[in-house]
Amino acid sequence: DPNSGWQQKIVPLAIASLQSNPDIKNMLWKGDELNKAVKSAAPEPANWTPTSTGLGITFSQYAVGPYVIGMPRAHLTWDQLKPYLAPGFNPSTLPAPIPKSNP
Repeated sequence: DPNSGWQQKIVPLAIASLQSNPDIKNMLWKGDELNKAVKSAAPEPANWTPTSTGLGITFSQYAVGPYVIGMPRAHLTWDQLKPYLAPGFNPSTLPAPIPKSNP
C-alpha cells in the first residue's frame, strides 16, 4: 500500500532479521551505519525475493557488513508485512522458496 509508510517501517524488521542470524550478527555494521544501509537498500524492489512464506531482502557485499558476510538476506514474513500490503494481496499465489542445496 503506497500510503502505509512501509519504506520506513520495514527497516527495523529487516535489521532484526539480519541480527537474528548468528553467523553474521556480530559482524554487521553498528547503529546509524547499519540503519542508513538498510534504509537505503530495503525499499528497493531489485533487492527483493517474494515467496509464499515472505519477502527476502538481499543486501549487496559491504552494504551491511564486511566482505566476509557475503550478500546477507533478511526475511520478513507476510504476517509482519500485513499492515503495509495492498488490500487483496494474496501471498499464497507466490512460488515456494527454492530449497538450499547442500554442496
